[in-house]
Order: sequence, then C-alpha cells, then structure tokens
Amino acid sequence: MGAPSWTNSAVHPVSAVAALGGRFLAYGSSAGSLKLFALDPANGRVVWQQPATRSHAAQGIPLEVSLVGSSVVYLRPDPAHPDGAHLVAGDPATGVDRWSSPLATFDSLPSDCGDHANVCAGIESSGLTAFAVTSGISHRLDLPLDARTLGTELYDFGGRSPEVFGVASATRRVWSEPLESIFGPGHSTDGGWDFELYRQDGVYAASVATTPPPDSGATPPTRTVDMTQMGTAGISAATGQRLWFEPDSYLNCSDALFVTPTDGVDAAPLPVLCKYAGTATYDRSGNVTLSGPTTVVGFDVRTGRHTWEWKTDADPKLVDPTKAHVQLDDESVVLPDARGALFKLNLRSGASSAIAGTTAGWCTTFATYTIGRPDPTDPKSNENQGGLLASPCRGNGSPGGSPSVLPHGIGDIVGDVVAYASPTGVIAMRQGR
Repeated sequence: MGAPSWTNSAVHPVSAVAALGGRFLAYGSSAGSLKLFALDPANGRVVWQQPATRSHAAQGIPLEVSLVGSSVVYLRPDPAHPDGAHLVAGDPATGVDRWSSPLATFDSLPSDCGDHANVCAGIESSGLTAFAVTSGISHRLDLPLDARTLGTELYDFGGRSPEVFGVASATRRVWSEPLESIFGPGHSTDGGWDFELYRQDGVYAASVATTPPPDSGATPPTRTVDMTQMGTAGISAATGQRLWFEPDSYLNCSDALFVTPTDGVDAAPLPVLCKYAGTATYDRSGNVTLSGPTTVVGFDVRTGRHTWEWKTDADPKLVDPTKAHVQLDDESVVLPDARGALFKLNLRSGASSAIAGTTAGWCTTFATYTIGRPDPTDPKSNENQGGLLASPCRGNGSPGGSPSVLPHGIGDIVGDVVAYASPTGVIAMRQGR
C-alpha cells in the first residue's frame, strides 16, 4: 500500500476508525480517560475531541464508534455527576451537539436500533430507550425494565426463570422465546453471547455460553470452561424459530475470526464457527490454553450445513480475540493446520494454500483499556474491552511486512485516503500510491 501519508500517535486508539462527514472518527484512551476524536483526512490533525464514557455499560462489550444517520452518537460524562452521562448526537464534521439527552446512568452503549433512524441505549431504572436521531425525542421500548441489548433489534428480556430473549423494533415487540428452547438447559447470556444478524437471509446466527458459576467474591487463579458445552444456532429473525443447531461450537471462534468483507451499517461477518474438542483454561495474567485441537467450519446461515472445514491445532488464539490474528485480505486469514504449518485460508470458500511465515498481512486484535484503579484482589477489574486494532505483520505474527491491501472492517475511507487504528496510533495512506 506504500508508505503512510500521515500518522497521529497522540490519539492512542482503542477502537477501529469510522468515517462520516468527511472525518475519521475513533475512540482514544490515555491517563485513565476516554475521548472521541475526529481527524482531518488530509493531514491527521485532530479537528475536535470530546470526553466520552461507557457509563455503567458492561466492561466486556467491545467499543465501536456508533454512526446513526448522519450523526455520531456517544455517551459524554458529566463532571458534576460521576455516575451520570448524556447521550449525544454530534455533527461528525464539527463535533457540535445536534442534541444531548438529559443526565442519566446508562447500562448499555448506544447503537442503531436497526432502523437507521433511532438510537437505542439502556438507562438504569428506566429501561431500554429509543431516541430519534434527528431530534433526540425518546420513548421506552416495549421491554421489561431490566432488559439489555444482545444484537441488532435483539434483546435479553431480563428474567432468569426462565431466561427469555427476543426481537423488538423501536415501536413494538415482535417475538420472544425462552433461551433454553434454542440452546438447551445450562446456558445464559450472563456467561457471554454473540448474535449476528444476516439480514438478507432473515437469520440470526448465535452462540451463548454456559451459565457462569455463582460469584464467590474472590478471583480464582485459573478458570476452566468446557467448550464442548457451547453451541451455535440459526434463528429466524421473523419468528424466533430455531432453524438448526451445531453442538460443541462457538460463532466466529469466540470473536477470534470476526471478518467483515464489506462496509456498511448492516455488514455481517463471514459465517464461521469453531468446533472445540475440550476445555479452555484462563489464568489471571490473561493467558489461555486449549486442551484439544479445533476445527474451523464455514456454514450456510439458512441451514447450518457445513460448506467447508479446516482442522487446526490447539492454537489458543482461536478462543481469545485479544491475541493477534493475521488477516491477509477481505476474506482470508492465516491459520495453522493440525501439524502447525501455516496456511492462507479463505473464510468464504474454504480454499487454502501453504504460505511462508514472511507473507505480509495484518495482525488484528481487540484493544483493552483501563479506567480508574483496579480492585486490589483483581488486577483486571478496571479493564475494558475496546475495538479492533491492526498493524502490518508477517504470516507468523512477527512485526513487519508491507501488505498490498487494507481489508474492509479494519479501516475506513474518506475520498482517496484510507485510515486504520493501530496500537501505535491512527495511520493513513492514499489509495493507489
């Protein structure tokens, strides 16, 4: 792709770059604070910045720049009320507020309600609320008070006896189902989830983790999860009917192989899952080990039919999205085979070819950032999940290389300038140079 046109190393990005209104937008974190930045595509200079917050949204939810209509929407802290925030719809070109909500404590990050006209966010003691993106006029969704967002127009209704989830638009509840009827007993979104809407097919592909053990108040030195108890389902977006089920698996390989080949607000990742052969063990330092090999599977979202399979080793990166993964183009990644040899694997077709460890690509990983001080008994208690970062690397994961293309989903474009967020800053290049 040639040499960088510019680099802004002062932003310290913790989200992928998004483009709107002639600006590159990204979240950055430093000195324990979070900010939303807008950069000039011509030179990378900061045009405007605003303080941002997760409020009380779960720390494990990935952070993304949320674009709805022609606005960038985010939560802004209120210095006079440490627990409060305002939901803001801003002009991406200038950073000027188009509207700002009353002070509230938000328990979910703002996102498109699915109709590209409303912003949905959860408010403690009030419930999930839709805000018209053009005016900020709000109304509560037809959902229980303790409901939370699981995916596009998809919600956990809050109850646990049984746990119920379903689809609701900004104006009405469409359907609801007990989670157990889809995934079987012993599963709960409290342990983790991934629901992806394939709108053209009218299907959600989804995985839900097993019910976590009761909180003992202390962080154990290790945590072991039986990955064979997970499962992936295809669910009708119109009715909630389970269309198919794949046991011993997790969608997008626990976000390790989350590859979107196109841009757009409705872009969905290539349909891939991992079938795990045993357990995953995590320690306090963030290390993870798999007890057995993994099979990566491409599937038809409408039927669950396997379209291809790739047998790999017990690579722990296939269960940990915070570890670097190598992506080569819009559809291909680097994966080892069962013996550990490196291959280029196309996640759409399953086509594969052996590669050298020096092959140029992009190392992608999900950022983490800290806010405030950790609990003395848990050094990761103040750690928050960020968004996707990338940097040029070789097929074996070592730094370096000069990849020829920047895949969709890693960066965004303004005019002829493409920019991406890396661990060292926001970097831009001109196309065709």
